[in-house]
Amino acid sequence: MVDDFLSSGSNLNLSIRLIEAFLTLARTKQFSIAAEQFNVTASAFSQMIARLEEVVGARLFERSTRSVELTREGEVFARGAHRITAEVRATLRQVREIAGSEPRIVAIAAPPAFCGAWLPKQMEAIKKKHPSLLFRLHDAFSNDCLAMVRNASVDFGLNSVAGDANEYDATLLVNERMYVICPADDKLAANSSIELKELAGREITHMLPSGSMWQRIHPWLAEVGAIENGIHVTHMGTLAGLVASGFGIGVIPATAASLSVRPGVKIIRIRDPKAFRPIYLIKRKNSPLSAGAQLVWNQLLAAATNEITMESLDLPDPPAAAESAEDHPQGPPGGAGARRARREAGR
Repeated sequence: MVDDFLSSGSNLNLSIRLIEAFLTLARTKQFSIAAEQFNVTASAFSQMIARLEEVVGARLFERSTRSVELTREGEVFARGAHRITAEVRATLRQVREIAGSEPRIVAIAAPPAFCGAWLPKQMEAIKKKHPSLLFRLHDAFSNDCLAMVRNASVDFGLNSVAGDANEYDATLLVNERMYVICPADDKLAANSSIELKELAGREITHMLPSGSMWQRIHPWLAEVGAIENGIHVTHMGTLAGLVASGFGIGVIPATAASLSVRPGVKIIRIRDPKAFRPIYLIKRKNSPLSAGAQLVWNQLLAAATNEITMESLDLPDPPAAAESAEDHPQGPPGGAGARRARREAGR
């Protein structure tokens, strides 16, 4: 941890260590846990918070026997504390890079599906041109990505949500086409593409409502009369497994197809013009990138096309999925159709 001091006159003497102690307690909401994470005794940690409140001149936490909560003053201080620690981390990285005391490390956060499909190929191409670059890649869901960018845990992020314009600078990188994933014996499987209206009355297995995928596609599906089956999952691979076993159908972005290709499913393009999700490059507002991060940022922009599709990713076809639908009109033996029939017979 950095232990430099931010000072202004004789009445303010705030160390980064005190600010980080405050943020640790604000996150954990318990003195004992915060002290353990900070590697000090509970008594020493309590004294640090008391010292901080004395310097600030306000009570930052409401204490109870079980937990602590930020006061109104604490909430204001937290916003500034995040900015301060983020600036210090980013500045240290830039100084050390210039001084040559550490390699040119570029830290990126991106959606899990993007980390498994499009992004690694771009990183490989950049690495060949600039072998001195080192990458740190974090697969993160939307809110986590925004937090990592805000706290300078990463240089920048790729995200389907641009974030608050007061906190982030966002540049559209690419649009990613949406697809339906359905059992290979489903009536939709005979199509190479469909319209959203063809999902009317169909049961949908969703990603979690807190995720950007659900937030983007839920209004579309509600508008055409699709039905939620009550199942919400975190990972695209889980969704594909459920669909293959007959639990409804799902909607996935193009980069998730590599996680979803398996026997017993068919992945079909949605041809509606609005059926895509945007992917933005995001960084902290008015904060310059390091030389290495700026280079990668520019290279990603140069490599992006107007739209990412399954075809542009050159993904393999699902093993034997198409053949199963043709050879067994009622569903492949042991496939989704058979499993649905067994479940209905057991009711």
